[in-house]
Amino acid sequence: MRRYVRKPGARVYRTNYSDDELKKAIAAVKKGISYADAAKEFNVPVGTLWRKVKDLPTKKPGAPRQLSEKCEKSIVAVINQLTDWKAPLDKYEIRLLVKCTWTREVLLTLSLRTICQALIG
Repeated sequence: MRRYVRKPGARVYRTNYSDDELKKAIAAVKKGISYADAAKEFNVPVGTLWRKVKDLPTKKPGAPRQLSEKCEKSIVAVINQLTDWKAPLDKYEIRLLVKCTWTREVLLTLSLRTICQALIG
């Protein structure tokens, strides 16, 4: 198993504050203290404090999904159906299936049988 080693000069994420300190800092900002002053006083990053006060959602790490969950499930269903029919796809054919000219809407509206028949030819 690989062990991650941080590169020299890489950003260090501070998480050395407690939930209690964060709650106190949020309360202080809501009372009128500036974000910078509350962050300094309670040892909480300004960005974290701002995001929590504004109640903004945190972003998921990694690249955004290219296909919707419905689209992914329909592609998986096609692959599983073809495997059940003893016609498994190789990596190239799966890439072609995903990159095919169908738009997401067309792919979702077509029936599973229609898609499989189009692939088998």
